Amino acid sequence: MGLAFSIAGAGALLVADEAPEDVDQGVPASPAPSSALQTPSQGGMDESPSPSSQTSLLYVERGWLMQAGLGQADNAVRVLRVGTAQVAASPDGGSVALVVERGSPRDSDFGDEPHVVLVDLATEDRVNLGPGFAPMWSPGGTRLAFLRPVEDRECFSETCLGEAELVVADRDGSAKTLTEPGSWGVLGWVGDEVVVSHETGSPETMKVAIDGRRQVLELSPSSFWGTSPDGRWIVSSDDGEVVIHPISTEGVLGAPSPINTSGRSLGAGAWSPDSSMLAGVLVGESLIGRDNVIAAISPTAPIPTTVKGSRGAIGQVLWVGPSEIIFVSMQGRAVVVRRCEVPHGPCDDVSKDLREVSLVGIR
Repeated sequence: MGLAFSIAGAGALLVADEAPEDVDQGVPASPAPSSALQTPSQGGMDESPSPSSQTSLLYVERGWLMQAGLGQADNAVRVLRVGTAQVAASPDGGSVALVVERGSPRDSDFGDEPHVVLVDLATEDRVNLGPGFAPMWSPGGTRLAFLRPVEDRECFSETCLGEAELVVADRDGSAKTLTEPGSWGVLGWVGDEVVVSHETGSPETMKVAIDGRRQVLELSPSSFWGTSPDGRWIVSSDDGEVVIHPISTEGVLGAPSPINTSGRSLGAGAWSPDSSMLAGVLVGESLIGRDNVIAAISPTAPIPTTVKGSRGAIGQVLWVGPSEIIFVSMQGRAVVVRRCEVPHGPCDDVSKDLREVSLVGIR
């Protein structure tokens, strides 16, 4: 039988000839009460945790959230049964946000009744944030932005129709609605502000602060790739044109710096925790990613460096230290999790011959 695979969202690689079993997602009966969020203290930027204390890999395999030492993914232990839920791990790996379809085992974000549930992995305590989808953690993991539907949704494949509002919640479940209902999308975070798309005849990209202040960014939502954890850089990728934009302290985009990727688009990737470099997949022509490579890109240098040993990279990229990354790679017919020094190698296989894996985070 030929190997079949599909990409399911950022960071997800499904390689299997059988689907994961459906399970009960355990959604609590009622959401946690909402209350006003605490405003960040002066100078209290929500910074990424240091990866030096994070020693385990989190990934989803066959409906289970798994945890393994960074050098021994073949000796993993089951942490949480997640079924078909979308899983978003906090930057410190201590909690996960699950998007589950209430009353049904069908897939998460594109279901008719999605709910967001926070799970503390140490205690398995759960907080139901109520109806919601598209969760995204702040750089320091203290808050979660997501969209809350305000009317019935109609979903077709990976497209859903229906208005929603932007909500930001703390880990204890206290939440604040930041926008009116509309056609919103969560793109990322810039420091303590959420970057969103907004469709009002023509699409806009804007920042939304916890107090509701908004600022339009001169950037197409469709080209948005990501922001650095320190909030100083925004990356766009459009038709093989990759550009890094500095952000001033006033939130204004500065002069763009084009990155020479030889016409390749920038796929999945991530910034290093100190925001000094990003590692992203440069997408090749092969439909199954065999000629993809990972590029290490500095925000101050226009020429990326190919990470040796990264050929075949597909799916999410995770930083496990100031100069190391983990990613999934297609090696012939095998699916391999690899760990590489950035940018010049060497690389080692963390695990081989996985049938189905989606990298989630580092704990």
